[in-house]
Parts: sequence; structure tokens; C-alpha cells
Amino acid sequence: MNLLETARKTLEVGQYSTSSGTTEDSFYFEDQSLFGLVWIAPNIESIVRDWEKRQDQFLAEREKQLRRLREKSWNAYSVVLCEADPTAEQKNALAKIEEDFRGSRKVVGTGLRAGSQVVRTLLPLLQIQNPVMLQEANAVDRLRTRLSSSPSEVLEALLEKVPAAEIARMLLSSYENPPR
Repeated sequence: MNLLETARKTLEVGQYSTSSGTTEDSFYFEDQSLFGLVWIAPNIESIVRDWEKRQDQFLAEREKQLRRLREKSWNAYSVVLCEADPTAEQKNALAKIEEDFRGSRKVVGTGLRAGSQVVRTLLPLLQIQNPVMLQEANAVDRLRTRLSSSPSEVLEALLEKVPAAEIARMLLSSYENPPR
């Protein structure tokens, strides 16, 4: 997976405009209310060592914009993404980075090897979403459970692919003539 392109496309789908960064491993994003840097780090050590330098360089490049659009200065983000998995000790260091609100807000994502992991990492920047997580279960069993209050013959008709008009007739009939 190309982490840089996946992150860029995710943010663009989220209605951000994107532009190239000053290095091949970064890009900028912006909308009406916030802006930021996405940096694809080669490993966890470089995140811990270089995040502040990357953030400060980004903010220095955007100094004029920060002075002109003061409300956006409260909504600057530094996003750091990496495919590598951190050790327990590195996780603590990464958590401290995210908790450091000097300069910009931080989002750090590691162990990213699938597009869904990138999206999950970028959720704080995306419009409110309510992802539905379906469990691994038999769809027919799930349908039976959800429609358990329906008459059994209607449920069976649904599962047997009876024409919709016939199912509608059965439903109307069951409501007009409820069992006693």
C-alpha cells in the first residue's frame, strides 16, 4: 500500500484540498476551518526523533497564513503515519507526542498496512461518521432475528424470494386479521 496516496485520497474524499509538501514523504491539506501536514515516517525512531523539526518547519512555511487567518492557527494539525509497529516503550513516546499541543495538534498512526487503518487514524479530521461494523454472522440468521416480530409465513416468503407484491399482500393480511 502506498501510505502517502492512501492518506491523500482519504482526506480529499473528506473534502480537503491537498498540495505537495516540501519533501516527497509529505503533503499539506486544508479546508475552511483547518489545515495541516501529513508526513509518512520511514520508521518509529524517526517519528520520535524528527516530529518536532517537521512540525516547526511546516509552521514556519505557513507563518504568513497563520498571521492572516488567526482562527485557523488554532486548527493546525501535524499528522504522522508509519507502517512500522512500535514497541511498548515507543508507544509511550508516541502518546506523549500526541499529547503535546504546542504548535499544532498531533495525530500519530503506526502499524498502518490497510486503507481502513488509515481511515480510522484520520477519523478525527473527517466529518462525523457512524461506521457500521457487521459481525461475522450468517445473514439469514441476522434477518430472522431482526424480523422475529413478523409473521413466520412472511419471513419464510422473504427468504424464499417470493415476489414483493405477494409479501406485501401477506403483511397487509396479517395486520388486518391479527391472530387471536
